[in-house]
Amino acid sequence: MNFSTLTTFLLAQTEAASTSGTKIKLTDTTKAVDQTAKNIISGQGSPIPFVSDEEWAQAKPYIWEFGLDCLAAVIVLFFGWVVAKALSNTARRFLENQEHLDITVSLLISRLITWAIMLLAIAGVAQIFGLGASMFAAIGAAGLGIALALKDTMSNVASGVMLLVIRPFNVGDAVKLGSEVFIVDEIGLFSVRAHLPDGPTAMVPNSKITSAETINYGVCHDDVRRLDLTASIGYDDDINQAFEVLNNVLDAEKRVLSKPERLLAVSEMADSSVNLLVRCWTKRTDWWGVKCDLTKAIKLSLDDAGISIPFPQQDVHVVSGNYGGAPTGDEVSTKTPPPAEDPLQLSLANQAPAEKAKPAPTEEPMTEAKRWSGLRLPEAS
Repeated sequence: MNFSTLTTFLLAQTEAASTSGTKIKLTDTTKAVDQTAKNIISGQGSPIPFVSDEEWAQAKPYIWEFGLDCLAAVIVLFFGWVVAKALSNTARRFLENQEHLDITVSLLISRLITWAIMLLAIAGVAQIFGLGASMFAAIGAAGLGIALALKDTMSNVASGVMLLVIRPFNVGDAVKLGSEVFIVDEIGLFSVRAHLPDGPTAMVPNSKITSAETINYGVCHDDVRRLDLTASIGYDDDINQAFEVLNNVLDAEKRVLSKPERLLAVSEMADSSVNLLVRCWTKRTDWWGVKCDLTKAIKLSLDDAGISIPFPQQDVHVVSGNYGGAPTGDEVSTKTPPPAEDPLQLSLANQAPAEKAKPAPTEEPMTEAKRWSGLRLPEAS
């Protein structure tokens, strides 16, 4: 039986009754109720007031079939709910026993199972009433619109599920996301709540975490971490003596592991120092403390051994000279150089005193053109 067919029939009966224009009197109502009671007791005729036996006979097959469909729909929904609860509880208990999964994952997956089974049950009910195609079309259109509107949100949810299932980091881990290091406080479906080492709280969207490189400092291979330090000594210092001092410092630090082996080597001959590489291994939890303590111990030990830690230096050579020549590049002149001599003045000075033109006070001032016009070149010998 089609639900739309019954609806059309009932609407037609209602419209016919409304257009008849017949006024119902109290006596007619009483008679209709009495007749309805008799029909119900006898099991024949119309059990509904103001519905004739002929109309009831026409509607009875549809109503009976519709009632059976309603009963089937209730049974489908009931069994769907029972199956959904049973499967979701089983999945939740199974997932809670998995140590690598968070409790949020078990709750989420159990709810997804419940929603999926109930959605199938509703689809079955819609199919019973003949609304399968139209309902699925409406649900599909609504789902498409919601998905487009919540695209970023759904992306964060999907990324949150991946983070909860894969577990690249846990609460309390120090994680480098992009260029910042965060301490993870909570992993949610939409974002990760964390804080910077100096205190400020941050909310990082899940989609940005799954699409970027993530470095987890809270998880290391064999739970050990390598420590690299650089010790700089002067070019006049003894490298072997510096290596001995550094070995003594590492031996004195109990948190430095013997395996993997340490490494002491010359890493660079820099501009003003020789850089020594100090490489050792510690437990992950001791890394920061060992780094700070070794840096201090290396400085004090090199000072006690008389090994200098040179400052960055730069030699500046000031070069000065004249037209006749310049001093070498290694010379540093602190004297003020004499002023450069003008070739024109030298030529005028070599001329006889009588030949020098002395302008009268009333003449025009000497110009550069006049000076060059009076210049005589020396004769070739």
